[in-house]
Amino acid sequence: MLMKYSQEYNKIICNIHVSQKLLFKFDNKTFIAKILYYSGLYKNYFYIYIDSNKIVGSILLRKRISSFSIKRFWWIYGVFIIEEERGKGHSRRLMKEALLLLKNQNVSEVFLYVDKKNVPAKNLYINLGFKEIKCSKYHKLKTNQYLMRFDLYNYII
Repeated sequence: MLMKYSQEYNKIICNIHVSQKLLFKFDNKTFIAKILYYSGLYKNYFYIYIDSNKIVGSILLRKRISSFSIKRFWWIYGVFIIEEERGKGHSRRLMKEALLLLKNQNVSEVFLYVDKKNVPAKNLYINLGFKEIKCSKYHKLKTNQYLMRFDLYNYII
């Protein structure tokens, strides 16, 4: 089950070693960040993944405007499962819930980067239906990462 992050979970999240960089991206209160948020150009949604009343992971969903155009994109960042819970199917369930959440918000497509060395993650994303993008006029393509896209129009609930 995905639950929206709130400050009350901060201590627990830190205990499961979620990147402080992700928390800062989500909880950024600078003046510029507030303007971008309220204008609708940038929005962060941080969710905690709970299984059997235990926090086992998290995910950050971000709405961004391209630095190359005025097109807006949704991104998946920081899919995280605590080490002792890995290999139990949590990542797949977490991703499916996140994709369903985005589909229910009428999002048409979502992107993510995955490190080329992270073969299990890449295989998970491919099995879920993500496609690797070889070139893009809207996104930077990094040599050590794959850029992947998921079409939510064709996602069956």
